[in-house]
Amino acid sequence: MSFELVSGTETQDVSPEEQVVMDLIKQLSTQYGSDVEITTVKPDELLKLATALYKHGIASNDLLAGGKDDDEEDDENDEEEEEEEDEAVENEEQDGNKEASANNKFYQFGHEEEEDLEDEDEDDEDVDALDKQDLKGFEQFIIGNPFESSLILLGLIKSIEDEDALNTLLLSDVYDLAGNNHLELENFEEAIPSYEKALKLLEEHYKDDNTNEDITEGYMKLCEALKWAQDTKNYEKYLKKIIKLIELRVDRRKSKDVEKDKATLLELKEDLDDIKESQMDIRERHPEFDSVLKRALGQLLSPEEISANSGAAINDLSSMIKKKKPKHK
Repeated sequence: MSFELVSGTETQDVSPEEQVVMDLIKQLSTQYGSDVEITTVKPDELLKLATALYKHGIASNDLLAGGKDDDEEDDENDEEEEEEEDEAVENEEQDGNKEASANNKFYQFGHEEEEDLEDEDEDDEDVDALDKQDLKGFEQFIIGNPFESSLILLGLIKSIEDEDALNTLLLSDVYDLAGNNHLELENFEEAIPSYEKALKLLEEHYKDDNTNEDITEGYMKLCEALKWAQDTKNYEKYLKKIIKLIELRVDRRKSKDVEKDKATLLELKEDLDDIKESQMDIRERHPEFDSVLKRALGQLLSPEEISANSGAAINDLSSMIKKKKPKHK
């Protein structure tokens, strides 16, 4: 499989992030050859391409999501969009041959979704198993989901056995970027161990400075993945750790931006309070709950029903609620 790579001046509708990917692929193909075995390429260059693919994926997501936040504006433009769609259908028949020709000349991201559906199951495989594949050439990474392509490259980097080529910080970046990609793909359970591994490597590198901003940022990402995975216990655990690390950094006057750190602390503490409140029994949060509920029930129940329940335990409200039939039945 091969594709004709052209410069940014010869392509249309290409985002700056996509252009960076294409330029990198063209550069690497020129440097190493179009049929190079990917595992022989320097890991830092693979990481650079994986990072560019991730940024392209983010930009594509932002582009697709653009203009959809304002529901009112969307409603007003519904009729216009329908008219545009009708016109687009008519134009597709006229421009079909031109579009097919353009796609043959250059295969852009986001234009290959139909073909990707056939390979969807293969894309879900563990990226660590990709070291067994004989992947050659960079042009293959111009096809498909940018996040998946980035994960393939990261899996290949992790499969490299040359320890001298993989320093601690580079590996940390690899696992961190893998976590980012999994997060965007909503693979939250896969993102968590990736971030944990990245943090372990970072703490190994910055063993004399655990308040380093890279470490606290890593924990923030881990918390984000835990939050989406609904792992409240560990989310709370690491949230407390981040707070301690940032407080320590401020106390030691190691903050690059003290005001920013203080603002972050306020937000984190608010999140922590929300977690604690959500875990509290409603009677702990609202001591007046029982009395309010009993007054409400007293107004709804007939004297006979109140008398029938007079022997029940004062806090046992479930029996009263069950015996009260809804008025609409």
